[in-house]
Amino acid sequence: MLIKKSPTKKDRAFIQKLGLLCFGSVELEILKHLKQKLGKIFEHIFSEIQIIEEVKEFPESSFNPEWNKYSAPLILLDINEFVNQTNYDKVLGITSLDLYEPERDFIYGLAQYGSDAKAAIISIHPFYEEFYKTLPNMELFLLRLVKEAIHEIGHLLGLDHCSNKCVMMRSEVVLDVDKKPASFCDICWKNISSRN
Repeated sequence: MLIKKSPTKKDRAFIQKLGLLCFGSVELEILKHLKQKLGKIFEHIFSEIQIIEEVKEFPESSFNPEWNKYSAPLILLDINEFVNQTNYDKVLGITSLDLYEPERDFIYGLAQYGSDAKAAIISIHPFYEEFYKTLPNMELFLLRLVKEAIHEIGHLLGLDHCSNKCVMMRSEVVLDVDKKPASFCDICWKNISSRN
């Protein structure tokens, strides 16, 4: 007779599965780059990172015609519902459209926070240099995107904003994104390891 062993904390970390879910059109090469970079950063957290083939449309109620932007909190509810219907543990939504949340008419991304957090969303739109009327720089764009993805996944894994030189530093403007590293500080790594 086989006795099924309860998974240890270490075992549980390796059964987590992260999905990358597009809302609208996002280039496949961008998604592949994101998957590869996140795979390296979170190799001890996620056993698998997948680009989800399905492309989602934003919930109609999430569009704010006055600002011509989409409500990130309402989109998180939609992603959370998607996670509940699939075999993913956590899903990072990715869009090229502008996002906002109440009292903040511009955000790079948003994530649920807490022990049952499953959903996060980021916008790639504000990471292009063209957005700031400067020359295109694909390398800088991709680095910014990876930093924001790591940051929001950090929230999903229970991290708050950090005041150290860390990817979890708060970003109000794109220069804040450029200044911070694409990695966690030792304290945040320790917190992730103890919780997951």
